[in-house]
Amino acid sequence: MGRSFSAMAFTSCLLACTFLAVDRSAADAEPSPALITALTDLDIPGGLVVQVGAANTDLAMELGRTARYVVQVLDGDMQRIDQLRQQVAEHRLSGLVSADQFPTDESLAYTETLVKVVVVARPRSAAPGGGGG
Repeated sequence: MGRSFSAMAFTSCLLACTFLAVDRSAADAEPSPALITALTDLDIPGGLVVQVGAANTDLAMELGRTARYVVQVLDGDMQRIDQLRQQVAEHRLSGLVSADQFPTDESLAYTETLVKVVVVARPRSAAPGGGGG
């Protein structure tokens, strides 16, 4: 049975990361290895990673490429979800990276110790007064 997101206990860690908004035309740009390094430093060599927010999926794709992590990206925007699904298929990462709609009831059906890391991706607005940063 799922628990509400606010009540879910993740025993390994919860990482909140700020990502710069990414232009989709720069799909081959190198993502920052900061979180991958943090996962290694925290002795999390693999497992399920849940990323909340699909504005920047470079990290999800990079983790999937390692074949040590299975990444599920959750977002409320179906256009972003469809774009990520296309990207996953193009890079042949199906089964390692998936994209799904964030549940409207805010509950996630994960057992208590299944998820190793939660990444909260918050795009930073480049426009002045855009609410980022």
